[in-house]
This record gives sequence, C-alpha cells and structure tokens, in this order.
Amino acid sequence: MDRLQENLSRAIELSRRIIDLGRDEAWDEIDRLDRERLQLLQAVFENRAELAAAGEPCRSQLESILELNEEALDICRQARQTNMDNSRAVKRGLDAITAYHKQIV
Repeated sequence: MDRLQENLSRAIELSRRIIDLGRDEAWDEIDRLDRERLQLLQAVFENRAELAAAGEPCRSQLESILELNEEALDICRQARQTNMDNSRAVKRGLDAITAYHKQIV
C-alpha cells in the first residue's frame, strides 16, 4: 500500500474512533484525533495530481471519510442540542429560585 492509501486508511480509522468517542462524549480525545486526521488529509491533498492518478480506491476511501465525518457531525450536533436543552432547563430552575427568593424576602 502506498503512502497515499496509508494516510487515507489511517484517516478512516481515526474517523471511526472519533465516532466512538463522540458516543462516549470524550470531547478532548476527539479534538486530539481530529487534529491528527487533519494532518493526514492535508498530506493527502498536497499532491492533487497523485491523488487524481490514484483512481477508484482513493476515491472510495475519500467517500468513506466523508460519510464518517457526517456521522461524527451528527453526533456533535445532537450533543450540542442536548447541552443547550440542559442549559435552558438550568436557567429556568435558577429563574424559579430567584423568583421564589424574591417572594420570601
């Protein structure tokens, strides 16, 4: 396997790991792996002529990375929404405590 395909294969592995970590809400580890994946993908796209010449195997790997990336983004969106919902609930609770406190003081 040449360097290009090795980088793409490693990026796929990292993408899968990122998804697993997203399900576990291990955000710090995701950030580290995402930086590593970015470096690999930058190396892949440095030589576009080589990438274009590589043909179908690399195209298929890139499509897999895109699909995995969308799945990871969906997990992040869901987590962000959950955090926003939780923040709103906490704010409502604090507002209720403040209103109650004003009534008894």
